[in-house]
Amino acid sequence: MPLPVQVFNLQQPASSVSGSGGAESQDRMRDSSAPSSASSSVTDLYCTPHSSRSDLVLPGTAGDFSLSASLSACTLLYEGAVEPMQIDVDPQEDPQNAPDVNYVVENPSLDLEQYAASYSGLMRIERLQFIADHCPTLRVEALKMALSFVQRTFNVDMYEEIHRKLSEATRELQNAPDAIPESGVEPPPLDTAWVEATRKKALLKLEKLDTDLKNYKGNSIKESIRRGHDDLGDHYLDCGDLSNALKCYSRAR
Repeated sequence: MPLPVQVFNLQQPASSVSGSGGAESQDRMRDSSAPSSASSSVTDLYCTPHSSRSDLVLPGTAGDFSLSASLSACTLLYEGAVEPMQIDVDPQEDPQNAPDVNYVVENPSLDLEQYAASYSGLMRIERLQFIADHCPTLRVEALKMALSFVQRTFNVDMYEEIHRKLSEATRELQNAPDAIPESGVEPPPLDTAWVEATRKKALLKLEKLDTDLKNYKGNSIKESIRRGHDDLGDHYLDCGDLSNALKCYSRAR
């Protein structure tokens, strides 16, 4: 006896399938648009200058980290923070690069000779010029001392510069309304003979030191080479050539 067979009709109308699929797709679109709209609304609220952190409740979605990062960036921009890679900042706004104020000392209580005796070489001349720039009452005396000290070196350019400053300072002192007659002493004339002789001596000494250094390098004597670089650096420093002096001192180390 044959068994009864029950046949099920699994086919559905095309309209019902398409309708259910359309409904599911619409639901997915609504679900996907909801976080984006929420994030855009929160972002707009966070990026307004009138918003505050206490007024915001961030959504608990998977994109919380990226959303909070973008909101933090908006907050920093509205707080006026300068980004690390911003290079178009006006250098005048930086207090570290601000120029020093040119102050003036009117009533100095300084023994100029004793002060100058505590320095030697180029530093003594530089300190005397510094006093001349900031102390009008000691300007002429400081420049005269600097002029006498610079003639013990090979620095011809500094000699001419100090002599020019001394001439201007003496002229200003003579033209002052309360000038003292005894103070109207003319500066010494520019010693052109000393300038020419010093330049020749400096050139001859430079050639000698350079030749000695080449001989030391040929003999491969390390201590002599080091001493030769030091001597050459001392000569450049005596001539006022600080760049070449630094190079020679660096090679000697």
